Amino acid sequence: MAPKKGAKRTQEAAQVSPEVEQRKKLQAVLRQRGVSKDTYAGVVDAINHPLAGDLNADTRKMLVATVAQGLCVPLGEREEVQEISVRMLDQVFECIMGKMRAEIDTATAALDSEDSKKAQLQKEVAQADAALEEASTKVSESKNQLAEATKATMDAKAALAQIETEQKDAEAQHRQAKEDKEAIEAALTVDFRILRDGEVDADQAKQHYEKLAALVGKLKLDSSLLTALPTCMMKKPSERGSFDAMVVTTLEEGLKDEVAKLAESIEAGEPEAAARRQAAESANHALEAAKKTQQELADLLNTNTELKQEREKDKQAALAALSSHEPEVKAASQAKVEKEAQLQSFKDWNHACFKLLRDAQAAPAQTAKTAETNQESVLDPALAFEAGA
Repeated sequence: MAPKKGAKRTQEAAQVSPEVEQRKKLQAVLRQRGVSKDTYAGVVDAINHPLAGDLNADTRKMLVATVAQGLCVPLGEREEVQEISVRMLDQVFECIMGKMRAEIDTATAALDSEDSKKAQLQKEVAQADAALEEASTKVSESKNQLAEATKATMDAKAALAQIETEQKDAEAQHRQAKEDKEAIEAALTVDFRILRDGEVDADQAKQHYEKLAALVGKLKLDSSLLTALPTCMMKKPSERGSFDAMVVTTLEEGLKDEVAKLAESIEAGEPEAAARRQAAESANHALEAAKKTQQELADLLNTNTELKQEREKDKQAALAALSSHEPEVKAASQAKVEKEAQLQSFKDWNHACFKLLRDAQAAPAQTAKTAETNQESVLDPALAFEAGA
């Protein structure tokens, strides 16, 4: 025989668990007091928040149970024990928000520290850049100085070469003057004297005249004398007329005058030669000094170039350090933003839900039912905790 329908419903009701029954009772209380499930959940989530770590499990369960029994009761209708529970919840919220603010302060300090490190790294980049600029300027200056020194060395070489050329030419002229003087003096003593005095025969006279003729070309004699000179000099003294005698005398005087001029030139050339030697020596010292300066500036350029390369490495290292530090700054900034967002989200939702219930006023129609509701809505703390979870 099939069981009756009423008996079946009674049997199903008997099988409902206490948790389901408690949840239904909680939902009924929330409906009666006009509290949404989300608003209730916003408060319960705060009680279970990790930052409410000072609360043990039993205390959390107790506070969750008081939400429906105390906080959801409109303002002005709460009994003393309900007011106490609301104040306890208020302290929980303030504690959580205080910890969140402390986390923000910690994140802010961390960000300030990273920003300070970043500023120092930026300063180091600026210093490295300035040092590189200074090193680059030194390299540029060294190049210009070396170019000037190189030109000075080339000019010194050219000056020395010019002086040496002039000295060589002057020495050659001086030497030639001595040789000419000695040759003319020898001619006067030997060849001219023999011809003048007629001491040899015609064949020997011809040989002496050929030697003498090589020197006559250097004398400034009248062309008519030059034409008559071979005939006159080849004659014996007894065979010469007045014209011939005048030609011989003129030649002798010309040779002696040339010796005097050469002697004067040789004597005057000695101081000039000494001056040229001194000039050459000075020019050589100037060239050596220019070479030394050039080498010193070349060494300085190498040193400054190496320094510039080091400064380039320093700048790259500073830029790399700044770049590698950027993720730390970004992470610290993001951490602060997240902590601020966490507090703002908690205030906008959880704390807002709490304040909404804490400050809620009872509607006129609800006032008469408050005492009855308070009696009927007593929840088991453990079950209320599970219902809110």
